[in-house]
Amino acid sequence: MTMNAGKLLKSAPIEVWSHTTLREVAELLENNSIGAALVRGTEGNVAGVISERDLVRALAEGSDPDSERADAYMTFDVEFAHTGWTPMANVT
Repeated sequence: MTMNAGKLLKSAPIEVWSHTTLREVAELLENNSIGAALVRGTEGNVAGVISERDLVRALAEGSDPDSERADAYMTFDVEFAHTGWTPMANVT
């Protein structure tokens, strides 16, 4: 049986907008029992991902979770796979 990225997903990825506050991100992660969310840019493109670790870093640096935005602490240059991607497809 061939395993692909789509079979690993239990549900659609959770997304936030780049202007979402850190508190809103934390609430979303908690309410959905997840550790990260995709961040959409102003044009709707995937601009990055924000994780629990990013939130911890922001709080450790003294950021205000009610005013700081996801795009200030998200991880950029994210590599991602489409649902049909097979990990072993390019291995020789």
